[in-house]
Amino acid sequence: MEAYDLDSELWDMTLCKKAGKTIREQDIPVLSTIVKDMLSRPQSDDIEKIRSESLYNFGNAGETAAAQLLKIVEDLKC
Repeated sequence: MEAYDLDSELWDMTLCKKAGKTIREQDIPVLSTIVKDMLSRPQSDDIEKIRSESLYNFGNAGETAAAQLLKIVEDLKC
């Protein structure tokens, strides 16, 4: 079973529509046209919006996770 066979759309497929384009096998003959079209549209605002809506603690996730783990360990000691 492939992702395209599912009844609902996968999270990353949904993001592809917002930030770019999903390329399927049948798109290969017109790939250069698709790429030219995508390059002609600025997408940095879309990507920033997706990042802010989808990712948490971007750029410092390791520090945040470590702090949360330390808190859990401290809480377990009590």
